[in-house]
Amino acid sequence: MFSRRCGTPGAPPLVLVHGFPTSSIDYFELAHELSSDFDIYLLDFPGYGLSDKPPEPYVYSLYDDARLLVHAITDVWKLTGFRMLTHDRGSSVGMIALGMLAALDPPAVPLDLPQRTLSTVAVAWTIPNECVVPAAGSDLGGAAHAAEHAAIGLLPLFATCDRWDVGGLSTELHPATGQLTVFVYDGHAGGAGFAERGFAVAADWLTATRDAISACPCETGCPSCVQSPKCGNGNSPLSKPGAVALLDLVLSNASFGA
Repeated sequence: MFSRRCGTPGAPPLVLVHGFPTSSIDYFELAHELSSDFDIYLLDFPGYGLSDKPPEPYVYSLYDDARLLVHAITDVWKLTGFRMLTHDRGSSVGMIALGMLAALDPPAVPLDLPQRTLSTVAVAWTIPNECVVPAAGSDLGGAAHAAEHAAIGLLPLFATCDRWDVGGLSTELHPATGQLTVFVYDGHAGGAGFAERGFAVAADWLTATRDAISACPCETGCPSCVQSPKCGNGNSPLSKPGAVALLDLVLSNASFGA
């Protein structure tokens, strides 16, 4: 694996975590601008930038990258305190890594993670409790999670956005609705119109989502259908057949535009 240290030794440590599908070169100009104020640490995850590509059948994983980041922080760079700057897929990797660091006994580094609130706009769909149990079996959370991922991946076909412009949340029983609920929200404060567009074309959008999952030749789910490159839960749990069943329920019973 490639790693690099630059900036000012002895200054506050700053860990820069790159996104997808690039590498630490993302931060080339920023690292130069911050070099007088920070001791900067960067790496390229496996298969990115100057790091070797792992041999087949290696499966790229947020959790594996997070473990490598923790290893770099604790065993290679030996940092006991630092700031972390992330973007894109690296934000998910960074959050998982911070959780791993906090879970060590004793914690590797003290964490200062103030609560953050994003006021935005979302589109959501719910399914009554009496409908979902026979349709999706016992893995309702995995079904909702898979449907959420696929819907996010298909929204750019109907709204002028990238999948990184939107986020999602799915739960078997949301406290505000009392039902299985899937949210897709704009990742910008105040909203950017993406969720509103999804609401306006919900029938077409969710039909395309259902068809894309069903048509994918994989057995249990893959990046072409229900896996997400930015999932903070490491793409677990996911239920591909459950997602199709849930979307069939929505499409056959929903009153769109209400």
